[in-house]
Amino acid sequence: ESPAIPIINIEPWSNPGCYSDAERKAVAEEVGKACVNVGFFAVRGHGANSHIVNNAWDSSREFFDLPVEEKLKYKSESDADYPYGYENSEV
Repeated sequence: ESPAIPIINIEPWSNPGCYSDAERKAVAEEVGKACVNVGFFAVRGHGANSHIVNNAWDSSREFFDLPVEEKLKYKSESDADYPYGYENSEV
């Protein structure tokens, strides 16, 4: 069974004037724990405009709906030099 993806409220960092150092430290500890135990996390309370967030989700969905051959055009030539881009894990 896979662990649940942690959803972390980072508002104490995106709006620091309203939160104490202890509250920001608690968020940092929660992020660290998620990275160690799960490997990633989702955030809320980031303050990003919902229109921008929705556009990012739409673009991501459009990309991953493409055929594998098209997505492979975005594969990195050298993961050591540039470890970003599409990785073919669908085969």
